[in-house]
Amino acid sequence: MLEVGVREFRAKLPQYLSDADKAVAITKHGQILGYFIPTKRQTASNAQVAALREATSRMSTLLNELDMSEEDVAQDFNRWRKADREAKRAQAKQVSPEGNTAKQDTNECRTRFVTPSSCQEEARR
Repeated sequence: MLEVGVREFRAKLPQYLSDADKAVAITKHGQILGYFIPTKRQTASNAQVAALREATSRMSTLLNELDMSEEDVAQDFNRWRKADREAKRAQAKQVSPEGNTAKQDTNECRTRFVTPSSCQEEARR
């Protein structure tokens, strides 16, 4: 069994996960803290492969019926995503009139060199 320190194990974790063929004892200052025991890699089942092939076939048929390519689908998706992001940004920029007024009041206080407490008193009036 291979013994490695905690820091080395943490630093090389992706390597241990991908190349796992034997157990590893993880140590700290010479004391074993735990074990990494790899499992056997699972391969896709025949049912999963068949389902993926069926989905691919349906997608190809649909693209042919619509006279589209994968690139067309990707461009449409990117346009939709961009429009959605812009709509969300526009919605986030909309500020309620009360919030906008409070911001203007604060700016007026700064430009008139008035203390924040006197500004708050003015706002209450």
